[in-house]
Amino acid sequence: MSNRDDLNSDDAEIAAILRETGMRAEPPEGMVREVQAAVHAEWQAVVKTRQRRRTFMWAAAASVCAVILGATISFKVTEERGRPVATIQRVEGGMFRASNGEGWLRIGEGQRIGIGDIVRSDGRAALQFDNGLSVRIDRNTSFSIAARDRFALNAGAVYVDAKPGEPAKDFIVATHAGIIRHLGTQYQVRMRVDGIEVSVREGRVIVEGEIASVVATAGERLDISTQGSVQRELIPPSDEAWRWASEVAPPFSLDSVSLAAFLEWAARETGRSLVYESPRVQATATSVILRGSVDGLAPEIALSAVLATTPLRRVETKADVIEVGFASPIDSAADTRLTP
Repeated sequence: MSNRDDLNSDDAEIAAILRETGMRAEPPEGMVREVQAAVHAEWQAVVKTRQRRRTFMWAAAASVCAVILGATISFKVTEERGRPVATIQRVEGGMFRASNGEGWLRIGEGQRIGIGDIVRSDGRAALQFDNGLSVRIDRNTSFSIAARDRFALNAGAVYVDAKPGEPAKDFIVATHAGIIRHLGTQYQVRMRVDGIEVSVREGRVIVEGEIASVVATAGERLDISTQGSVQRELIPPSDEAWRWASEVAPPFSLDSVSLAAFLEWAARETGRSLVYESPRVQATATSVILRGSVDGLAPEIALSAVLATTPLRRVETKADVIEVGFASPIDSAADTRLTP
C-alpha cells in the first residue's frame, strides 16, 4: 500500500470517529460541582460516544490529596468495577492505590490494578494493559482507571506506547481539557492547571475538546487550554522531553532474541533511527543471539552494555541516529544504509 493510501485510511478513520462522537450532552449543574474535572471530562466522552449502550453506575472518585467523593454518576462500561485490567511492570519510587472506598495502599511490581482504582505515584512506573498497550507514569501523577480502555488523568503526565505492526487498540486518556484518542502511536499527555500538553512521537492522536477536535501527528506538540485555545510546536522524537519515559521502559528480555531485535527496541525507545554501516553489519546483528538481562537499565545504558559483548560497536554520528558498525574496520568499504 502506498503512503498516500495509508494517509487516506488514517483520515477516513479519524473522520469516522468524529462523526460518531457528535455533540456532547451537558451534565446537571449539581454533578459538575461534585465531580472532579478529569472525571467530568471522561463522563462527557462516554456519553458522547456510546449513547445507545446500557448504563452502569459507578462511584466517582479521585483527587491528588486523596479526598474520595461520594457522588455517583452514570458511566457506560461493559466490565464490572474492580476487574483487573493492567499489571505494574516497573516502579521507581512509591506507588499507591485506593479502591472500594479504602485508604491508600502501597503497590509494587507484578501487582494488578483494576476498574475503579485510583492511583498516585510519587516516582515513575510502567504499566502493561491487558490489551497490549504500555503506559508509563511520570513522577507526581494521579489517575483513575475508568474502564479497560479509559484512563482519567488527574495530575502529572503519562506516556502511551502502542507498538507498531499490532492492531490498533482503543484507548482514551481523559483530562480536564479534553480527551485523547490514538491511531497507533507513541504520545505523552502532561497536565497543567490551565490545560494540557499533548506531544506525539509516532503516529497520530485526536484531541476532542469542549469546542472542537484537533489532530496531532508525529513531531508535533499541542498546547491546549481549558478554554479551548490550541498552539502547535515541533518536538523531535529524540527530544529530552521523552527521556523520562524511556528511562522507565518495561524490561526487555534478552533471552533468545537477536541483537537486531534489541537494537530496534533501543532505537524506538530513544526516538532515534537505526543505521547499519553495511549489509554485513546488519547480517551479523541478525545472526547474533543474546542471553542475559538488562533489567533496571535505561535503553541508552543497556545499548552500550549489550554491544560491548558483541563484535559490533556504536559509531559516533548525529544525535538522532544510532549507527552500528564492526568493532574492527573489516567492512568499512560497504555502503551505509537505513534498516527497513
